[in-house]
Amino acid sequence: MDCCGRNLECPKASLVTGYDPESGFDHCSCFPKDNIIVDNDDGEFECSTSYGDEDDGSGSGGGGYHDISFCIGDSDIRCNRYSMASLSRPFMAMLYGGFVESRREKINFSLNGVSIDVMMAVEVFSRTKRLSLFANNVVVEMLSFANRFCCEEMKSACDAHLASLVFDMDDALLLIEYGLEENAYLLVAACLQVFLRELPSSMHSLSVLKLFCSVEGRDRLAFVGHVSFSLYCFLSQVAMEEDMKSNTTVMLLERLGECAASGWQKQLAYHQLGVVMLERKEYKDAQQWFEAAVKEGHIYSSV
Repeated sequence: MDCCGRNLECPKASLVTGYDPESGFDHCSCFPKDNIIVDNDDGEFECSTSYGDEDDGSGSGGGGYHDISFCIGDSDIRCNRYSMASLSRPFMAMLYGGFVESRREKINFSLNGVSIDVMMAVEVFSRTKRLSLFANNVVVEMLSFANRFCCEEMKSACDAHLASLVFDMDDALLLIEYGLEENAYLLVAACLQVFLRELPSSMHSLSVLKLFCSVEGRDRLAFVGHVSFSLYCFLSQVAMEEDMKSNTTVMLLERLGECAASGWQKQLAYHQLGVVMLERKEYKDAQQWFEAAVKEGHIYSSV
């Protein structure tokens, strides 16, 4: 019953009486579309880390709840040692192991490249496990923080949260690089879903072409776990129907051949490459691909 945010694929929207053919790709009511802001700006980010009134009733923000501080520049982010240690094994080792930080109440975090806003957000997440309080650009930085310090639960939460923000091509083009760089499986999947939904027009984007057609792009997708023979079979079929002689078609079929594992997959990829080369009148290459297909057992290529 998970929803991606579009009427066409929303389980709840499908239960609404009636049908409007123009509304299939409209945003459903499950998720209001937020403005995605990735670049840092001068906007204010408020996030209170003082919960002393709720914890000890003293109103001083003290007590035993905030027992350590992470220092970034001139700012101190007050935290709970156990909550921060529960984020990952590295934090557990640092705060409860044999490191000097386990005996300190103030820990210098200035040289780790972490901003004050992100550290404040991490502190809140360590206690609440929620991301709804934070701006989207902060969540992007939290995803990077989670990767650096092996915070698996926080990484999964950030991944799912960012994936829910992907509705159209602009969102997908903006967030796909962050997903690939931070190995965010769900975020990359959400972006790919948009690219596939918008085919063949999405292939006119240079960024999408580079991702799908280049060896580097295929390797990046493979690293995140989103490369398959089925994916490139679909992409190459769309490209062949649009323009069989194009370089895009050739490159996608080459990636298809690289993804082929079983015999029938190699037969299909090599035969289609032969057909495309024949259409392009590159006869020598066509003959080589047909011979390769025959070698894999594709009898029709011999014709």
